[in-house]
Amino acid sequence: MPSRTGTGFPYPNICSATATDAKLTNMAGFAMVPAADILAARDAICNGEVIVLPTPTPTPTGLPYPVPTLVPNPPTPDPSSPLPYACGSCHAMPSRTGTGYPYPNICSATATDAKLTNMASFVNVPAADILAARDAICNGEVVPAPTPTITPTPTPAPELLPAPTVEGYTLIDVGDFAEGLNNAGQTIALSFDPATGSYQVALMQSDGSKTSLGTLGGYYVNPVMINENGDVIGISDTANYSSTGEQHAFLWRSGVGMTDLGTLGGLYSYPNWISGSGDVVGSASTASGEQHAVLWQSGAGIIDLGTLGGPYSDASRINSRGEVIGTSDTASGEQHAFLWRTGVGMTDLGTLGGTYSYAEILTDQGDVIGVSETAAGESHAFLWQSGAGMTDLGTLGGPESRVTGVGPSGEIIGVSLTGTGESHAFLWQSGVGMIDLGTLGGTWSDPFSINSSGEIFGVSETASGEVHAFIWRSGAGMTDLGALGRSSVSLSGDNSAGKIVGSLTPNGFDGTNHAVLWDGAQLIDLNSLLAPDSGWVLNEANQINDNGVILGRAIVNGYHSRAYLLVPAP
Repeated sequence: MPSRTGTGFPYPNICSATATDAKLTNMAGFAMVPAADILAARDAICNGEVIVLPTPTPTPTGLPYPVPTLVPNPPTPDPSSPLPYACGSCHAMPSRTGTGYPYPNICSATATDAKLTNMASFVNVPAADILAARDAICNGEVVPAPTPTITPTPTPAPELLPAPTVEGYTLIDVGDFAEGLNNAGQTIALSFDPATGSYQVALMQSDGSKTSLGTLGGYYVNPVMINENGDVIGISDTANYSSTGEQHAFLWRSGVGMTDLGTLGGLYSYPNWISGSGDVVGSASTASGEQHAVLWQSGAGIIDLGTLGGPYSDASRINSRGEVIGTSDTASGEQHAFLWRTGVGMTDLGTLGGTYSYAEILTDQGDVIGVSETAAGESHAFLWQSGAGMTDLGTLGGPESRVTGVGPSGEIIGVSLTGTGESHAFLWQSGVGMIDLGTLGGTWSDPFSINSSGEIFGVSETASGEVHAFIWRSGAGMTDLGALGRSSVSLSGDNSAGKIVGSLTPNGFDGTNHAVLWDGAQLIDLNSLLAPDSGWVLNEANQINDNGVILGRAIVNGYHSRAYLLVPAP
């Protein structure tokens, strides 16, 4: 799809794409534009059609920009419309479907318009190309369709404030996004590169240095996980993506670079987990179009783990013994949890009498914890052990229970419905069964983690409807840790030292979330460690490693979203 800039869209087959084309429907969904409208706009350029745009008349709408009227009597907005602005024929960029784009000021938008630049960055299209294509329609111009040449247009990087001073820490600006954190302080950084107009993925060290991961020959790369050795797994477009849509799993390793993990003869593969030794599990498509669980091992390549008789399986975890868990279709169409072992193959873990089971946690001892349907149609947490099979962990009187974690001694924590319909945190112990941990006075509680001392951390509703953090200890019960005066707190990461990070939600809808740390004795709003005029607001703390390094997100200058590392001072 060419433009007057001569660079074109990086979408070679758009002129022949249908309404079900994956890239086109993704573009339509992100920009909240019906696929038919993108097709109509595409036809106007690819076929050299001319669309005459009537002079718009601004109409008050309550939106932060005017919505022009394109017909004498625009239709009444349809409240059932899935679009955020009910359409009819009331938008500035018409199409042959008569619905128009839900982007009222696109015909006057500039290259710095926020919605246009967001659209451009999401579909990897230079803003200048979207503008040129827009002009061809809004101004009724005809653009011939030569073979496009993909040349990303450089875009100025946003102006950001310098990293602030944080009491007791060094703050490192990681980039636009970050994924994963290991005990070496390494994370996977995603940053917009103005030179190429695309997002670049790199391994970032705790000193701020970066090593680019590259791609598998395509334009897009998405990291999934990093292990303790700094090995990174993810997916990337291949060099054939523009013609075939191929996306492959990759393993990146320092000194080796990015390795294509391949497929089982199909077009895609996806990794879910990497072990400390570098073994990777996930799924891959076959030449016949099925999806099978796979294991990638150094020297062995891709191993098809098979299925339980159906066309689908997916591997989700691998432990230090090389055992793998996942879910597979059976020959009868049910979905069952499985355990795969070298020399044994795939073992069906069965169900609690119902039609499904899902494996969620795998211990290094080979125990599997998950959820299964019972013969009565209820959903119960289960523990599967070799030789014992599947044990129903029960409920607190209601029809449902689920697991959220496992302790170092095999204790299981989770949530269950009670006989009165409330949702309570529980602790399950072998020989004891399920213990109701109660609440802080409200109707629900949710456990987050359990440490080596048997202490359980979580969040609970209070009698006043707020959400506070709690710690539960045997013999002492549940203790309210508060929310530092805010309406709620959520927990998202912990380490072996018992420190936990999360976020505080403001009272009302006009504030900003604040990152929070439980240091073993008290909750600390991490923003209290910043200078008040820094321009930074630390609004999320997502992970903390065993050395106390924190990975989170911040808002800079009031609207720039940035990922950060907080590295404890020596």
